[in-house]
Amino acid sequence: MAASEGQGGTPGRGQRRRSRPLLGALLALAPLLALFVGEGCEAVVPGTVGSYRCGSVDPSSCPPGQVCVVATGKCVDSCLTAGCSPSEACDPASGLCEPLASPTDASDARPNPDGTPPPRDVTSDVMVEEEAAPPPDVQIDAACGGVVGCACAGPNTCKAGLVCADTSVVPGLTSAGFFCTQPCCTSDDCPTDYVCYSTGAPANYCVAARLLNRAFTGGPGAAGATCPGDSACRSGKCTSGHCQDPCCSNASCTGGTACALDTTAVDGHQGFFCLAGTGSGGSGVFCVVNGDCASEACSSGGSCLPRCCGKASCTGAGFQACELFGAPNNTDNVAACNYVSGGSTKGYGQPCAQPSDCASTVCDVQAKTCTDVCCVDTDCAGYGVGLVCRPSMDMPRYLICMKGP
Repeated sequence: MAASEGQGGTPGRGQRRRSRPLLGALLALAPLLALFVGEGCEAVVPGTVGSYRCGSVDPSSCPPGQVCVVATGKCVDSCLTAGCSPSEACDPASGLCEPLASPTDASDARPNPDGTPPPRDVTSDVMVEEEAAPPPDVQIDAACGGVVGCACAGPNTCKAGLVCADTSVVPGLTSAGFFCTQPCCTSDDCPTDYVCYSTGAPANYCVAARLLNRAFTGGPGAAGATCPGDSACRSGKCTSGHCQDPCCSNASCTGGTACALDTTAVDGHQGFFCLAGTGSGGSGVFCVVNGDCASEACSSGGSCLPRCCGKASCTGAGFQACELFGAPNNTDNVAACNYVSGGSTKGYGQPCAQPSDCASTVCDVQAKTCTDVCCVDTDCAGYGVGLVCRPSMDMPRYLICMKGP
């Protein structure tokens, strides 16, 4: 015979005291029970038979292994032996299963008619903070690919290693909006149909040849190579029989040319280019005019100054820093090695408020820390891991070493 609802096992002491009324009810049902048993079925206790009720958490109020749920008056198996469902936890004090805390009741979490998730229950006693989706490293325009020349809207909208620039970074262009580009030393550093453009900041970037009105054919001539015409040069520009291209040092130049200051406003800006027929004076040699120097840059103190891409590129001749100088047109700027007397000893990453606070004479006005001039990312390797060469927030927008994105 099945046990009454909420009852099981051997009856306890309190149950025996009430056995006579229950026995009478069962005797009255004997014919019905015999019928079911005779047919081979389990005996069914009708719902009119009252179930045993408990009213105390005292251990003797329920059979061994069970505990009393006072609110319902029923004996149930103790969770200490029977365990609980995955959505419940066992309370060792009461022996009852308690529901796990959750911000919402799953029975109420029905979707809206349009299939969207239900509104969040903000009245729950336990709130679980939603995790914000991490921003992707790159959010590029799939149609273009975030490569050099693609439109962009911020630092994460170009492929790694590229700069999202506008005309404040790359002045002198007629194109509107922002576009992906990268720093360069010569046009060989740029993709096909792009050339290295000197901004006069000083900084060089890869720019579409068409924006510079160059009939570019991608010639084989490297920076400084001899050429019969523009189409023979990788830069798409042949001047005085040599492919004219920006440079970062003499190592960028071929064809017997030198990395020298060009004051003829190439592409509208003065800067260092691979030029032929320059002066003979080497770095630090005494000079009176620019033409006395191979670099075509003579300091006010009478020394030939070479092009530089950070302090590390200024070796020999007693140079101590790579500094910014105003170009002869008083509009553009150039970076050249120079002597520093009585300067600061603060190195990269130390706090600064002005250039003179740093041994490099370069202060990142946004981070307020000492940094250095650079031409490409590799120029920053000596200052730490993960540093890149990017436009400064100071004007002009020259290139400096900073932490990568």
